[in-house]
Amino acid sequence: MERTKSGFYVIDALALKQPAKKPFHLEDRLRSKDVAAADSFHTNPLDLLPSEGAADAVASHTLRGALRHAAFIEARRSKLSKHTERISKVHAEHKRRLDSESESRRAQLDETMMAAERNRNAIIDAAVQHARETVERAKEVARSQSEKMQHESMVRRREIERRLNMSERRRNKLNLIPRSRWLELQYSSEMDIESARAEAATTIQQRWRKFKLEKLVTQFVTFGISVQRLSDVPFEELVSRVQSDKVIKVTAKLLARLRKMVSHPQKNSEKWNNPARVYLSSYLMFTHPEQVMPEQTELEKTLAKHAESTVQDFETWIDTYSSENGFTNACTFYQSFNAFYNVFMQWKDIDTQKIVTGMVSHYMELERLWLSVMHQVDAEAQWRPRIEAQQTQIVRRLKHFGRSAIVQLDEER
Repeated sequence: MERTKSGFYVIDALALKQPAKKPFHLEDRLRSKDVAAADSFHTNPLDLLPSEGAADAVASHTLRGALRHAAFIEARRSKLSKHTERISKVHAEHKRRLDSESESRRAQLDETMMAAERNRNAIIDAAVQHARETVERAKEVARSQSEKMQHESMVRRREIERRLNMSERRRNKLNLIPRSRWLELQYSSEMDIESARAEAATTIQQRWRKFKLEKLVTQFVTFGISVQRLSDVPFEELVSRVQSDKVIKVTAKLLARLRKMVSHPQKNSEKWNNPARVYLSSYLMFTHPEQVMPEQTELEKTLAKHAESTVQDFETWIDTYSSENGFTNACTFYQSFNAFYNVFMQWKDIDTQKIVTGMVSHYMELERLWLSVMHQVDAEAQWRPRIEAQQTQIVRRLKHFGRSAIVQLDEER
């Protein structure tokens, strides 16, 4: 037991000490070498010459060592090869993943750019469409305002011309009478008094008609329905315009006012059924006769001619309703519209008769079809419900054409 400088005591425990062991392959090699050295120290030098058995042992020992070395080298080589292969696989997988991510990012970037391009084009198209609609609306407003101003200017010009003509006639009458006798009553004949009365009555009538028609005419003009403006309008758009409730309402009021103005109260004038729709259809027949009347028979040609004259006479009356010729133009339009209405009703009756005949023929074909299949096994379940449903639908449609259509169906049965 020893005492150290720091004051601790060290006790020797030799029994606890053990030599470090060597690896098994080195320990066998060193043990064999120690045994060989001890034998050589105690043996005769002559005994050091290798015998046949010792040579075989040495050769076997050398062979085992070479085999272990070769196995060790092969194991190291295999391990290095596997390690290299694993590194190559990891590197290839990493590269593949990077390429896939790069391709995915590139595709996502391309898709984002395409979506942005589509959005940009959509925004540009919407802006262009909005600008186009705004420009068209501005043009339409400017056109309607221009026509309205022209109409008002024409009305004022005709009123001024009427007043100038009246002043000219009065001046000519006064020029025929000496100034010294202007105040003498004997020169005012009864003819002059009657003429003044008639002129006053005409003026009052014109003013009254203008007062009654001015609001309706102004409303109709704002709709933009005229031959000049509708000549280039597509058929579908024209149909939607003339079927507007506001247009039909104003047109019906105009035609009702015209009828009160022109027709004699003591005479029984013809009754009109939906005159506003009938008149507005004249624009369709005048501007698009091929779509409305594709057959173009003699009746269709006559109807198209009456539609043209009716539209022209109506626009002439609208332009001159407050002038001296307003009443005359109103009478002309009234006659034209009566002729157009009569021909239109004839054409409508013929067209309705064709539709009714076709529907009745279809009904009878269904009846004959049922008679031909009624004896089949599944006729009641397969054929009868569908045939009866179609026949019921045809009867329901025929009722819209009046009692004559039902009578014709009953006669065919």
